[in-house]
This record gives sequence, structure tokens and C-alpha cells, in this order.
Amino acid sequence: MSPVLYPPVYTLRLELLEIEPPIWRRIQVPGSFTLAELHKVIQQVMGWEDRHMHLFEIGSARYGFGDNEFDEDEQDESEVLLGELGLLKGDRFHYLYDFGDDWRHRVTVEAVGRDIPPADVPRLLGGERACPPEDCGGVPGYYEVMEALADPEHEEHASLRARLGRPWDREAYDVAYHQRLLRPLPRKRKAPRRTAQGGGHPGPDRTPRHMARANEVLALMDPLRRRVPWLPDSVVALAADLLQRFCLDQPDEFMAVRRPELWLAAGVHAAFTLHPYTLLYPLKPMTLHELADLCGVSVASISKRSRQLREGIKVTWQPGPRWTRS
Repeated sequence: MSPVLYPPVYTLRLELLEIEPPIWRRIQVPGSFTLAELHKVIQQVMGWEDRHMHLFEIGSARYGFGDNEFDEDEQDESEVLLGELGLLKGDRFHYLYDFGDDWRHRVTVEAVGRDIPPADVPRLLGGERACPPEDCGGVPGYYEVMEALADPEHEEHASLRARLGRPWDREAYDVAYHQRLLRPLPRKRKAPRRTAQGGGHPGPDRTPRHMARANEVLALMDPLRRRVPWLPDSVVALAADLLQRFCLDQPDEFMAVRRPELWLAAGVHAAFTLHPYTLLYPLKPMTLHELADLCGVSVASISKRSRQLREGIKVTWQPGPRWTRS
């Protein structure tokens, strides 16, 4: 029997340039992804917060938002598929993030395969070391921050600790956490059904109802973001993480709410409530009334379910952004 050939999947190694020891990630993404989608994957796996401009440099071409008044040759990344670029094993290109700090990532094509089912990607295969803090001043500023954090007597030690929110370990990188950001809910196969005598045959492959409902909720996130383009990626990531954990930990409570729009609104409101970015950046959180109007649910119901999420799952903030169960 001939092997099944799936659409091309690219194995890419990302490495932040000019930093030693290296900060790197290895990912697999489908050729059907646009460069705009690849940008989102890079942001998630690296640990950036998507606050700044970015650009792909591939050969002599440049891809970004496509409306750069200072660069008429910049092409729209949302209209270009990764698989259309003709990339082969060993090819390299660059991804630039934050033109002020000038973070340059070298992207190396390590493999192009057709033996990976589309449902299994995007996927994070590995990585080492934490992403630099946002707005730290680029490579020179990164080393200055490392020096200040390592010396309790340094004049900026206390202020940096306060800004980061907790001790920051440059060697720490949680692969499992960042993979969850790429795949809010993993696809799981249901265990085979057995008869009372222990025999029988496997039952049909079904997604559990509570997971299917959670996927339905998370599918509404993109339409919401189109209506609220300023909604921070870090808030969206935390909302998805909260909903995933609550769905898996308390499936009965999760299924008790029939309208996915209500869980969407509750997740976003809970994320705004827990996220400390409002203390650092001049962005106004969405109010309950704004969420209620956008999602077509009542203020009281959002407040109730948001409280369920915050009380049912305790989270603590780590820079990156990164949240872990307390």
C-alpha cells in the first residue's frame, strides 16, 4: 500500500541572533499557513507579546502588513502562503520584531515533509531559554538587564524585579505551556468501548462533548478580534488558557452553559481582570457592558461566569507572558 501523502509541513528552527547562549525554538507549520499565521506562531512560541511591528525578509522580498508608507515594496503577509515561497531544506530567511529594539530571528528550514497529518500542526518540538523581556533595549539592553537581575545591589535590580512581576530565569522555557498556546485544546481519541465481558471492539472516534463545546467557544475568538483589533494577544492567550483548564477540570459546570458566546465573554473578562498589563500600559480594559454588547449576553451572566473561571482556576503571572496553575 502506498503511504499517505499529506500537504507539505515545514520544520523550522528559530534562533534569536547575537545572543549567547542561543535562544531557539523548533516548530512544524503547514505550508497552507500564511506568513501572517506564521508570525502568530513565532510570537507564541518565542514568548513575545506582539506589541510592535514585524517584518519577514525572504530573499530580496519583504512581507509585513503591506501598508507601509515608508516601504512601497513591502508585500501583504496575509496574502502569501508559506508553501508558495519555494523553500527547500537548508534555506534561511529572517523575521524581524520590534524595529526599535531590533530583534532579528534567523529561520532555517530543517525539513519539508508530507507524512504529517494536518491535524497535528502547528507543533512546537523544542526550544531553550526564555525570551528577552519586551522593551528592554534590544541585545545591549538584554545583557544590561541580565547583569542588573543577577546583582541584588544593582541600582535597577528592584525596579526590574517589580516590572517583571517575579524572579525571571533566562534558562527557563516551558515547551508544554507554549504548545498549549498553539493548540488550545488537544485532539484526543476516545478510549475503545468494551463489553461487560471485556471483549468488543473500539467505538467510534469522537471528541468529548465538553471539548467540542470549548473548541466552539475558541472559534469565536477570531471574529471578536476582528471587531476589537486592539485586543492584546497576551489577554487572548490567557482567556484561551483559562477556558481550556476550566473545561478539562470542571466539564459538567462548563457544559451547564449552553451559549458559547457567554463563555467567550467570561473568558475575556476574566483574563482582563487577572492580567497585570493595565498597570504597565495605557490601555483600557473592556468593560462588562462592552463585552455584553459585543457578545449579545447579559452583564450579570458574564460577571457570574467570569467569577467561576477566576475562582475555579487560580493562576499566577510570569513574564513572557506565561501563566501557571498555583
